[in-house]
Amino acid sequence: MGDTRCANPEYQFDVDVLMLEYLLHHAIRAHLVAAQHQPNDIMGELIEDECGGSHEVEDEEGKDKAWAATRTRTAFTQFQQKFQGLHPDYQPEPGRAFDGMLFESLLLVEAAKLSDVGASVIAPQFDDTDELRQCIARRTKITDLVAVTAEARPDVQIPSKASTSPQKKSQKRHPTFLLLHRFMILNARLLEQLPGKTITEEWMQIAGSLMQLAALETIDGLNDSATNSSNSVEQVCPTIIDCFAYHHVPVLKQLKEPGGVDISEDFGLDCWLMEEEQAISDMFRSCEDTWGIIRQRYLDELPTDPVGNLAHRQEEYHAMMDKVMKSVYDCLADIFRINSLPEISGKPALVQIEEGGLTGMSGEDFQMFAERVGLAKIYEP
Repeated sequence: MGDTRCANPEYQFDVDVLMLEYLLHHAIRAHLVAAQHQPNDIMGELIEDECGGSHEVEDEEGKDKAWAATRTRTAFTQFQQKFQGLHPDYQPEPGRAFDGMLFESLLLVEAAKLSDVGASVIAPQFDDTDELRQCIARRTKITDLVAVTAEARPDVQIPSKASTSPQKKSQKRHPTFLLLHRFMILNARLLEQLPGKTITEEWMQIAGSLMQLAALETIDGLNDSATNSSNSVEQVCPTIIDCFAYHHVPVLKQLKEPGGVDISEDFGLDCWLMEEEQAISDMFRSCEDTWGIIRQRYLDELPTDPVGNLAHRQEEYHAMMDKVMKSVYDCLADIFRINSLPEISGKPALVQIEEGGLTGMSGEDFQMFAERVGLAKIYEP
């Protein structure tokens, strides 16, 4: 923040807000670009040679995109931390608050995908997992929501690694469940801004798959045969149903994370949560019949004995994770694009200037503006 000091202190707050919005926009964009290269971003691609052996092909472009995303995320989070110290009462406009939640959703997707990779692979490639966790936790002023507490690490265990010990179970977080709730809110809020007030069946399919993944993620003790008893199944089933409870619970009911943790206590939701639950409920009313059919279809696909059956279905789980998260990335990219349209929220002012224009200015007016602020050479043909 030291390199954005203004000669006139009266303009400092405005400059800081412009920088914060600019960095947030580019952090989202960089993560979406990196997501297009994720299939081989960590371990590379194993291919067979002519002698029948195999060797690893590094995806250099994917690595470059991943590190670019890390750099932009770091720049944003460091600036944001200083910004909040200088402007603790700042409240973002709705469009930028929406971007903040979208960015958080991308980080939760990354957290869910990281949990699908062995620790030995994560360690050398993602040394900044603590920074990632802190980034999510610090963004309280972006959406007035403390997204993830200090215990919510992005290297949270997947079901195949889950422990049933009371100590570990009490600290375990479910990134897909948290992503599910934010995914619902993003779509509900965007729907309020769009004409027609309906959502497509394609979106409902993504939501149903995400709900199913979140349900599978909550199942504990898959590799512990000693826990595969009727009692453990009884404990699992309600959490699965909870993942599919949208539009089937009272609007003002406090959302609970699988395992009975009251999110309002950990995440400081209160009235904000009630408003979002209302938005989600209103969204489902526009397509209740179609959604009910899709919801039941995904529920029917869940095994009747989840703990016993899923212990032998880890490959299917991983394949499902990759497919669903790819769909979620694509959907979040569409949400980001739509929210950036001038008639919705538009792009931050500095991003518009960077791209050679500014809402409300003609080409000639913008050229005069660029000359006044010393940017004329950048936009010369």
